[in-house]
Amino acid sequence: MKIVSVVKQFTALQWFYVLIVVFFSSFYLVENINGRFWLNDFLVYHSASSALLSGDQVYGVAFGLGSGYFKYSPVVLMLFAPLAVIPFVVAKSVYYILVCLAIVFSIRKITRFVVELFPGSISPKYMAHASFVVLLVCLLQFYYELHLGNINSILLLMVVSSIYALRTKQNTLAGVLLGIALLVKPHFLLLYPILFLRKKYQAFVVSVFVVIVGLFLPSVFLGWNYNLELLQSWMHTMAVHNQNPLNGFDTVYSLLHRFLLVFFNFNPSWWFVPITFLLVMVAAVSLFFCNRFLLKTSALQLSETDFYFEFFVFLALIPNLTVTDFEHFMFSMPLIVYLIYKWKSNELNLIAKVVVVAGFLLYGGNIRELVGKDVSLWMTSHGMLGLGNLIVVAVSVCSFCRRRSLEIKSLSDGFKRE
Repeated sequence: MKIVSVVKQFTALQWFYVLIVVFFSSFYLVENINGRFWLNDFLVYHSASSALLSGDQVYGVAFGLGSGYFKYSPVVLMLFAPLAVIPFVVAKSVYYILVCLAIVFSIRKITRFVVELFPGSISPKYMAHASFVVLLVCLLQFYYELHLGNINSILLLMVVSSIYALRTKQNTLAGVLLGIALLVKPHFLLLYPILFLRKKYQAFVVSVFVVIVGLFLPSVFLGWNYNLELLQSWMHTMAVHNQNPLNGFDTVYSLLHRFLLVFFNFNPSWWFVPITFLLVMVAAVSLFFCNRFLLKTSALQLSETDFYFEFFVFLALIPNLTVTDFEHFMFSMPLIVYLIYKWKSNELNLIAKVVVVAGFLLYGGNIRELVGKDVSLWMTSHGMLGLGNLIVVAVSVCSFCRRRSLEIKSLSDGFKRE
């Protein structure tokens, strides 16, 4: 009876922790029972770091799977070196725990961040409930992240932590975290335009400095010439294994190409990808300048909330602009939480809610055990995850712009009354 009494006193947040611990533990046990606890991506990290410590070849060698080439910068090998000295059978369990912690902290930090950005509009208790929704919507991404042992959840936590650091004026820490993230995944270069446009110069400069130091830091331990050889091998590996963006089902290039094929026979040349990328970036940057212009003409001031939102839009667009895997789409988690907040705040009309549900289903609904093998293959080959992610981005942007337009209208009405 005492246990029942304690359970009844659990808060929503405590129930979330119970659920996610059960989920992570069950996933770990099932994967081991079925002999599928492989963590193939982590196997590449572990094997490549072990090879470096042993003086063996790192780049151009398939570790485990035929596609298991190490494609990150040499300094990443040093980050995984502490786990590389541990036998893989033990190291993969340790890394699994680290990924689980990164997922939990990312969800909690992002949901708390939304509450702080919109104080008084919604209770922290509800945002604890929102954590359950995030877990459900992002279940597909979490599954692949845990099964493959990738590093995206850790990178997401680092990027979100860097935003927290910026909010508390810890610009140096923010720059360090962003720089480390960029060293691991060059995809994060897409975040730098908004960082520069918003005049976060200290964080920008520090992150560039961290990247430069990170590229040449291994020279201290490996020697200058050997590190240069590793850097050249890394660049060659990226060039060889870089996929055609049109072949990435979920990229905006592939989605646009298939859309155009519906109307006429369209065979894109080399210019299609860079021009499409340029158009998307121009549209994203235009949001910044349009918002800035509207606020100037209305006497409203740019706020830090504007910067955070724009930053998260760029973050969410990364998997649509680069060829990535399913798990990379967890970078849209901040916008997903933002839409949940908007839903609870009754700031979405019926049509917007229907579109949000459709976007969430496309984003996280490709679970083979639920939709069946044939439907799952169709969703994958037609880029439904990428389409769902673009819907999440589009609705978020429209909702944010609508909020700003209402603020401008309210201010204009106030001037008229005066």
